[in-house]
This record gives sequence, C-alpha cells and structure tokens, in this order.
Amino acid sequence: MQKIQAQIVLFISLLIVSALPLRADQEPRYPDMIGTWAGSYEVAFPKSHSRYPDGVDTFEIALEVYKQEANLIWATNRWRHVEASEWFEEETTGTFTRDEPNVLYLSEKAQAPADWASSGIFRTRVAGDHLYMTYISIGAGIAFSAILDRRQE
Repeated sequence: MQKIQAQIVLFISLLIVSALPLRADQEPRYPDMIGTWAGSYEVAFPKSHSRYPDGVDTFEIALEVYKQEANLIWATNRWRHVEASEWFEEETTGTFTRDEPNVLYLSEKAQAPADWASSGIFRTRVAGDHLYMTYISIGAGIAFSAILDRRQE
C-alpha cells in the first residue's frame, strides 16, 4: 500500500512540476515551421476597392518558410487568384509569441505587389500539419481566414 501511495505522490509531483510556467530565462519550444504551407481562401473586399468592390473572391497561398531561429522565422509569401497563372510574391518575417508558443504573427514587407492589393499582418496558430491563418490588411479593409496544410516534399 505504501508503494502505491509513493507512486501516486510521485506522479502528482511530476504533474505539478510540468504544469509550472516557464521561468523568464527559459525558451519555450516552438513548432518547426520550415517547409511550404498551402491552401485556398475567400477574401472580403470593401465597397471602395478598385478591382473587387464590395465583393468576395477566391485566392490561393503558398507560404514557404526557409529559415527559423527559435521564435523568429523568415518566409516567402506567394499568392494568386485561383484562375490566374501568375503568383505575387512578398517577403515575410514572423515571430512566435512567448506566452503561446504555437501562435505566430507574420508581417509582409510593404509595398504591396499590385495597386489593388495590400500588405498586412497575419495571426496564425499552428496545430500539427495545419496552420490556421487570419489576415488583416493595413488601411485597405481586406480580410480573410484560411487553413493552410504543410506540403509533403
């Protein structure tokens, strides 16, 4: 009986220690993002938009993460209209948050690749081979949400 009680105490102690928050000097474990993440999505455009006034259209994205150092990443963001052959390309950097190591924010380098497009901020959450992404443009009123899947290469 004492052996079982000792095992229970040990088990509970391990649970408590594993649930303690990280010390300020400890680095959380971040998901490995290297590779290509892809998906399609519908975009909402404001009524003043020059190409898609007050509308919705479907696009696809391929986010290629080519470098990661701890919580920082570097990527190339490629996107296009689903019926187009030409891809637009933007440089992107990102950072995982320290308090939620599976939440990643990405920022595109301005200037947007076309006068009807915009640069913006992505908030993403990594869950296995899925990247749940929300995009908000800066000042252009464009928004979308997408699920990107890791491509097997």
